[in-house]
Amino acid sequence: MVLVAAFSKKSKDKSREFTVKAAMLFRQVENYIAYRIENTATGGLGGYPNEYDYPKASRNSFSSSFSCSQSREPAINVKLLLDIVYQHVF
Repeated sequence: MVLVAAFSKKSKDKSREFTVKAAMLFRQVENYIAYRIENTATGGLGGYPNEYDYPKASRNSFSSSFSCSQSREPAINVKLLLDIVYQHVF
């Protein structure tokens, strides 16, 4: 599941703009054991894997972006960017 939000605001004289973006990604990841090491002790009936053999873990990512741009004259534009990312891995 992905959640994304964004906000942008211009100044009254429209020479500056501030933008904020945020994104969140939520995933469930399954770990698999190679088939050649499975047997009746690690798998289900006949050595086949069952649903309880492989643990599931979450892998979540959070990111945000901040930007501020300013136009002084038609030939001069300044933009500052800041990106922050955090990833939680099992």
